[in-house]
Amino acid sequence: MRIYNFVLAMCLSIFTFCETIGQAIWTVKDPSGIDVTIDKDSSFISTYNGYLLFYTVNSSSGDRNILMTNGDTSFWVLNEDAPLSSDFTSFIFRRNDELIFRVGYVWYSSYGGTETTEVFYDNGDNNNEYNYLKIFELHTPSDFNHDLLIEALDKSTGDTLILYHNYLNNTTTPYDDRLRVFQGDIMEVGPYTGEFFVTSVFDSTAAEWGDVGFYRQNGSGFKLLCPLIEKQMYQVQNLFYSGKEWIVDYLDNNEKVVYQYTQSIDSCLDVTNIEFPNYTVLEVLNPKKPYWGPAFPNEPALSYQDIVWRGKNSNGSIRYFLRSLFGQEYEITDIRNDNNVDFIFSHFQDDSIYYYNPTETQRGLVRTNFKNGMSVKESTSIPFDTDYTLQAYNGKMYFGRYNSQDGAIQAMSKDFVNGNKYEFLESTSGGRIESPINFSFMGDRIFVHSKTSEGIKLVVFDPDGTVSVNPLDDHYSRILVSPNPSSGIFHVKLSEAISNIPVLTYIVFDEKGSQLKDGKVVGHDFDVDLTGLPPGLYHLSIFDKNNIINTTTIILTGQ
Repeated sequence: MRIYNFVLAMCLSIFTFCETIGQAIWTVKDPSGIDVTIDKDSSFISTYNGYLLFYTVNSSSGDRNILMTNGDTSFWVLNEDAPLSSDFTSFIFRRNDELIFRVGYVWYSSYGGTETTEVFYDNGDNNNEYNYLKIFELHTPSDFNHDLLIEALDKSTGDTLILYHNYLNNTTTPYDDRLRVFQGDIMEVGPYTGEFFVTSVFDSTAAEWGDVGFYRQNGSGFKLLCPLIEKQMYQVQNLFYSGKEWIVDYLDNNEKVVYQYTQSIDSCLDVTNIEFPNYTVLEVLNPKKPYWGPAFPNEPALSYQDIVWRGKNSNGSIRYFLRSLFGQEYEITDIRNDNNVDFIFSHFQDDSIYYYNPTETQRGLVRTNFKNGMSVKESTSIPFDTDYTLQAYNGKMYFGRYNSQDGAIQAMSKDFVNGNKYEFLESTSGGRIESPINFSFMGDRIFVHSKTSEGIKLVVFDPDGTVSVNPLDDHYSRILVSPNPSSGIFHVKLSEAISNIPVLTYIVFDEKGSQLKDGKVVGHDFDVDLTGLPPGLYHLSIFDKNNIINTTTIILTGQ
C-alpha cells in the first residue's frame, strides 16, 4: 500500500498539467448538472461539516429538496422531494453533526445525504398524539447530551405543552412545566448560561397562563427577567454595548422597547427613554463585523461594541445615528427616512462604517469615518436596488461595485487587514461575478448570490483554484459523484472534456493519504465500490498519466 504526500503530489501535477495556480469562478450545480437557484432570503443557508446546506428546487422534478455542496460536489438530503408549496423550518444543529428540520408535516433527522436522513416525527401520522410546532436544542451547563425541548399541540385536547426528548434514551415525555414558547434561540444573559425563552408559564394553582415575558430557566422553575408588551408576534434580540446588555423587544408596529439587564437585581429595566430621549426607537443593532480571524489574536474585542440606531422624532422624521463605545453620538445625515440600510463596521484602527445608501438622491456604497465627526465620506453613485447586502468575513468586506467598463455591478472585496485593498472577485482568465446581492462563506471559498434573469444562482469564487490550459477553464475538470454520501458504491460521471483523454485512472485515498483502491477509467462514467471500508471521509482522484486532474471528497456511511 503506497503512502502519498498528498500536497506534494497535487503541487507537482498542477505545475505540469496547468498553466498556473490562480483564482477560479464557477456556478454551483445540482447532482444532475443543472445550475442551482436559491431564495433571496439567505437565512436558510447554513454551513455544515464542510458543506453549504440550503433549500432549493430540484430541477428534475420541480419540487423542493435540500442540497449540500462544497462547490465541487453536490447531493440531495431528502430521499423524496417535497411539494413546492410545503413550508419549512431553518436547520437545528444537534451535537454539531445532526440536523433536525421540518418540511411540510414531517420533521427529519439527518447526518447529511439521503442515506442518513430519516423521519424524526410525522405530524400527519394519525397514530401520533401530538403536532410538533417548534423544536429547540437544550444548552444547559449540566446537559451534555443535547436533549431537545419540543413545543407541541395535543391533538385530542388542543392544549399546548412542552415535551422533553432525551437523546441517550430516545424517549419523549411531557416537560414538568407547561410553557408556550415564542422564541428559544438566546444563549446567555448576564453571568448565566443555559436556557432563555420568550414564553408564558402556566400557573397550575390559578389554572391560567402567566404573562408573556423573557425568562431564564432557574432550577426546576423559570425566572421572569422582564415582562413583554402584549403583541401578535413575539421576538427579542440581545446585544452588547459599552459593558451594557440590552434586550430589544420588537413591537407589532415596528417600534422597539429597550431593556437593560441589571445583575444586582437579576432583572431587566426599561431604559428606552433614558438611552434614546425624544425619539421613538425603530431599530438598534451592532453593525456586522469583519473579524480578522485567528491570524490576528490581539484584535480588541471592544472595537466592535459601537451601535447604530434608527429613531423617529416628534416631527415624524426618521434619523440614523452611530453611537461609539465611549458614548459619542453622530447622525448619519445622508440616509434619513429609509429603512433598508445595511451596515458594516470596519475595525478599531479605521473607525469607519460602510453602508449601501439606497435613497434617490445618492445611491451606492458609502464609507463614513466618525473619528472626524462623520465629516469624511467616500461614496459612489450607482443604481443599486434594496436587494443588495453587505457581508464581512475574515477581515474583508464583500459587496457589489459598479464597473463602468463593463456597465455592471460586480462582486468585490475590501481587505481591512492588508492595506485596505479593493479587489474584484476575478478568475485568472478575467471572469467576474455580476449582480452580487449577497454572500455566503465556507473555508476560503466565497459563494456569491448572483441575481440573474433565471433566478438567484450560487457562484463560487475560489482564490486558490486551479486554472487549466484547456479553453474550457473551470468546467474542464468537473466531475459529479452520486450518491455522496453513500453506503458503498459511488457513481462517478466525467465531463466530456475529461472522458476524451486517452488514458485515465482513478485512486481512492484515506485521510492520511494512504492509497486504498485504484483502477482504469473507461467512458464517461464508472462506479467506485468502497463496501467494507470504515465509514468516513475519502478522496477520489482522477489522473491523466501522473497528473491529477481532479480530487473530490466522498463520504462513506455505515453499511
